[in-house]
Amino acid sequence: MTTDDDQTLISAWLEEESRWREKFQGWDFSQLTKTGRILFNMSEEQLGWDYTQVVCQTLAEIAGEIINREILLLDLGTGGGEFLEAMLPKLYESIDRSENKWGLKVYATESYKTNFQLAKQRLISYGVTVIESEPDSLNSLLPFSNDHDPNFDLIISRHTCYNTREIDRLLKPGTGYFITQQVDGASNQDLIELFPGHKPRWPYYTLGYATYIFKHQAPRMKLLRAEESETKLQFNDMGALIVYLHAVPWLVEDFTVQKYRDVLLNLYRSGEKLKFKSKYMLLKAVKLSNK
Repeated sequence: MTTDDDQTLISAWLEEESRWREKFQGWDFSQLTKTGRILFNMSEEQLGWDYTQVVCQTLAEIAGEIINREILLLDLGTGGGEFLEAMLPKLYESIDRSENKWGLKVYATESYKTNFQLAKQRLISYGVTVIESEPDSLNSLLPFSNDHDPNFDLIISRHTCYNTREIDRLLKPGTGYFITQQVDGASNQDLIELFPGHKPRWPYYTLGYATYIFKHQAPRMKLLRAEESETKLQFNDMGALIVYLHAVPWLVEDFTVQKYRDVLLNLYRSGEKLKFKSKYMLLKAVKLSNK
């Protein structure tokens, strides 16, 4: 039975749902994280690594070895370019501290057209070349040819699906590195299964699976790091959870407040903190020489 108080809650949640796009553009949760409505809890202390730091340290190592030409970096699935934009000053600083005076050339791909346009607008002033790609999958091809496009010194991917064979194809032999931070396929299972009939879509995608694919699809690549860590995804109000479920639609593909009002009401009435298990992995590999 729905009480007047319940109806007031549902009306507020429907209002939050109707305005969710105002709080989310590209792949930018900052309107919700800055106000503490969502906590991803992904600090170095909580994960055991800092993705940006790993990328910058690797870039500094590359710049220390390559001093006679421009260094080429590719960011896969850049979203709206938010995270790459925040990284760029640190990336350029990593080059500036080295003996390499040729600098850094950055490329980025994005498959979702709306985000592609946002990324172009955001990153063009930094000299980043943003290229539209086909939808991300384990088999998707990257929009670079073998004949006319560059091979990269560093390819990075934060939470974007990638084709290991394509990474192998586009990295420079002997000096090319790949760094990725990925979400485990069973991440947020406790959240997903609150909604009847829903399970994680990619439960097979684990650290073990990712390392197996590297070994069998890219034998010229040597894994240098393969780590995983568990943390908590926390929502401090129901509205933040509603926005998140719309922004990340593959978790509960048919989610609407009206359809799952009873689930949301039961969750609210429970009084329990909205904390759910998130699992991440970090991989770093180098492409070995052809010799």
